[in-house]
Amino acid sequence: MKILFAHRNCESLGIEYISSILKQNGHKTDLIFDPGAGDIEFKSKLITRVFKYDDKILQKIKRFSPDLIAFSSMTNMFPWIRHLTKLIKQSFEIPIIVGGIHPTIAPEETINYDYIDMICRGEGEFAMLDLIDSLDSRREQYEIKNIWFKKDHKIIKNPLRPLLNDLDSLPLPDKDLFFKYGAFSIRYYIMTSRGCPYNCSYCHNHQLREIYANDKPYVRFRSVDNVINELKWALERYKFKKVYFYDDVFGMNLKWLQDFSQKYKKEINKPYKCLLYPQNITKEKLSLLKNSKCKEIDIGLESGNQRVRKDILNRNISDKEMLKSFSLLKESGIQFSTLNIIGVPTETLDDLMDTFHMNYKIHPKGALFTILYPFPKTKIYDLCFELGELNENGIKIIHKGLSSYRDRPILKRNFDYVIKFNIFAPIFLKLPKSLNKYLFRLPPIKFFRIISIIFLTTPKNVRTKLFEFILMLLRTSDYYKKMEKKQEYYY
Repeated sequence: MKILFAHRNCESLGIEYISSILKQNGHKTDLIFDPGAGDIEFKSKLITRVFKYDDKILQKIKRFSPDLIAFSSMTNMFPWIRHLTKLIKQSFEIPIIVGGIHPTIAPEETINYDYIDMICRGEGEFAMLDLIDSLDSRREQYEIKNIWFKKDHKIIKNPLRPLLNDLDSLPLPDKDLFFKYGAFSIRYYIMTSRGCPYNCSYCHNHQLREIYANDKPYVRFRSVDNVINELKWALERYKFKKVYFYDDVFGMNLKWLQDFSQKYKKEINKPYKCLLYPQNITKEKLSLLKNSKCKEIDIGLESGNQRVRKDILNRNISDKEMLKSFSLLKESGIQFSTLNIIGVPTETLDDLMDTFHMNYKIHPKGALFTILYPFPKTKIYDLCFELGELNENGIKIIHKGLSSYRDRPILKRNFDYVIKFNIFAPIFLKLPKSLNKYLFRLPPIKFFRIISIIFLTTPKNVRTKLFEFILMLLRTSDYYKKMEKKQEYYY
């Protein structure tokens, strides 16, 4: 069987693992990719028109002639999937399946779209293998766990299979799918675990834990040796300069981190970036991270107001604990950026300024402020509805994946000051305190939005992301040009 994956804007580790499983079992896979050039950090219709790939994607489908087209969907990617699936169905009679977090959390809304034939909920590696083997045998089975089908104007809803406990049993991810498009280049993206132990109200992890309530453990780890072996293989193949550990929280297990720190420094020794949770920070862990060449950390401050942080965002950490964690980070010498959510229910202007002042006090190298996007069926989504912050139109927007954390707030209250804060807070954190009074006086025009991007993260990460973005555009364009000339093209 031939399976053509489709993705946009970034690399998908989920697609890479599924592709490896399918190839391991004798199937052929490939990828259609859209860099989403006009929808990175800020929306630009002009850039979108210049780098539009719809026609080239259709050519790729015709050339590869797949038996199945498979998408992986985050909520904010769903509008593109709706657009592309309709376009595909107008030209081809090829079954389409959509997996990922959006159909897992909002399955009804996903499968009810006319141009989607099936969805995959939860982890997809072995569900997709069972589906492809079924299609290949010409005896379609409609009892495959994790898969929902449309059949005879009805929807067949199958239960979830257990979570995969032995992550080491998975083959190496099929990175070649995305590498040829420049979706990664100088920085290698990898995960060492699945799941998160925390229950933040705005994140899907608490929903997934409820869905898999009978599966223990929810948080699972790859062995250190398995991670190191992948990195050694990838270093030889892709010659990367940096690593980004994309775990929800990196190095949660101290014993694992001790083993990792020693082996990574000895066998890989490349600078890396990771994500941490404030309560998970200790002096010993930071020492292990630094000794193994951790150079950058993203960490969720989320709100500088303790009431908002605890009661609304469900992050049970006091101001004192928060400041202690950031003090340890400063002492370690590792550069860090904060992640902040603004425009949340019940948040006042004073609460918002608490977030600004705490950032000013801890002085991060970068600060990302995102406007709350209440993802479907999260606890904060339910709270917004209960408080009357979400009307029917807002609910429809969210379930269709329209808008994003970069756009105007979806909630009903007047949030003009939130939009200004979103743009100017990262800039004003770098200016003298005496200028803070001008924070809400400048107009929120696109020029300032572009300027603020420089201040969202560490200078090193800004340079890396800019290089990755430009290279992705060039390689994607080059790939499709080569394809049109009917040349095989692999990096």
